[in-house]
Amino acid sequence: MPGAFYEPHEEAMVSGLWPLELLQDDPARQPRVVSSALEFLRELVIGHHLEDFVVLPHGTDLLDLRFEDCIPEDVRSCLRNCRSAHEFISNILEHPKMLDKYRADVEYIDPARQQHDILRKDKLDLGKRIREALRMAQAGEVDARLLYLAEMRLKQEAPHPIGGEKVKTICTRDFKDVLGPLATWTLYWDRYDEGFFAGGRCSGKGVHIDQVLWSNVGRNYQGYKLVAAWPKGEVSKQVAMEFFDTLFAPPLRPRELEELCTKRRKLSCCGLGMCTCSAAAWRTP
Repeated sequence: MPGAFYEPHEEAMVSGLWPLELLQDDPARQPRVVSSALEFLRELVIGHHLEDFVVLPHGTDLLDLRFEDCIPEDVRSCLRNCRSAHEFISNILEHPKMLDKYRADVEYIDPARQQHDILRKDKLDLGKRIREALRMAQAGEVDARLLYLAEMRLKQEAPHPIGGEKVKTICTRDFKDVLGPLATWTLYWDRYDEGFFAGGRCSGKGVHIDQVLWSNVGRNYQGYKLVAAWPKGEVSKQVAMEFFDTLFAPPLRPRELEELCTKRRKLSCCGLGMCTCSAAAWRTP
């Protein structure tokens, strides 16, 4: 398929929701797609992907990073049959042990499309944050469909089941384990704070800059994720000044569409089971 689509049904799925010209225009703005685990790992360790996206379709299978092998059973159980973060956090609330075990940000979108953390000062009290999110949704203060759970991790550090080092990530297996001894080829590999994210149709993370300018490696277990990135310097500065914490969601406003149509950004559609690596300045998934 041309552009950012990898399966025949994906173009029909996006049509009418997102402007197709965003995904099928200049090839220079499309992600690089590789077909083998070897190509992806070579790119990850020694490749140059600054201001780029590299996508490995079916990567979770090819790299043995399947959902059931990497995510704890209690989290998988709460996600089963969910179509939104609202449903997911409602399920978590029914499991008191999970409220003691995990922490996460629960985020909502205001009428100006700005993203906010719910009860940010209570970052260690997941139950309180979830109850407030559900109250706000019930009262009609927020759109329940656009709730987003971000940076889910362990509340207390624990030994990693494979590497043995103390971590807060909930993932029991990741790219560092796939690479084995080759992981030491990198200066630093962070999985201490690696986060888990869950959303629904048209929810996601607003425009932001990562706290550290390193390569990002991700897995997309369910659904589809549309992500855009802008290069460092004046371009990303302008985007940040105007759109910081803004969620680009359909229907797009004129200025959002104008910014996404500029020749200065990269855009990638990541589907079920895909693995990605990127190193970019400002981004919005």
